[in-house]
Amino acid sequence: PEHARQIIGWARSPQDFRGTLLCHCLGGVSRSPAAALICLAAWIGDGREEYCVRHLLSIRPCALPHHDLVTFADELLCRGGRLVDAVLRSQRP
Repeated sequence: PEHARQIIGWARSPQDFRGTLLCHCLGGVSRSPAAALICLAAWIGDGREEYCVRHLLSIRPCALPHHDLVTFADELLCRGGRLVDAVLRSQRP
């Protein structure tokens, strides 16, 4: 939960952010895509969870955002399970 809280805090911090955000972990498949998704969800706002997941997957098609990290962020962002559901729906064939 603390990592999700820190990512949301950074995304919501006042800053003059311009350019590209690079989220990187060892494999670039689970944790870093989850961090990028959390940032997108914090920036874009409530009700746009499906869009955030689609956008993430357009950049990194093999992404499988870390379930626990997304779940914690969903709770902290008060999304009522919509962020988790959007990720799960994206993983169905």
